[in-house]
Amino acid sequence: MPNAVVVADIFHVMKQINEELDKQIKTENRAAQKEKSKKKKENILSGLAKSKYALLKNECNLNENQKEKLEQVKKVLHIV
Repeated sequence: MPNAVVVADIFHVMKQINEELDKQIKTENRAAQKEKSKKKKENILSGLAKSKYALLKNECNLNENQKEKLEQVKKVLHIV
């Protein structure tokens, strides 16, 4: 089918984004578990906990709690 049009539907795009985000959060959690400093480990884990929707939504659509969570994630992961 040389003239076929490739279409990406929102369901499959979001499914892949969610899977990749889950995978990355798990990777960061595992890395935090290996931290020797208990305080740093707890800081990273608390920063990543319940952060998925704050990371998925547009910043302009976040409520106050989600904005705080996003800032916490940025701080933990050293993102400016």
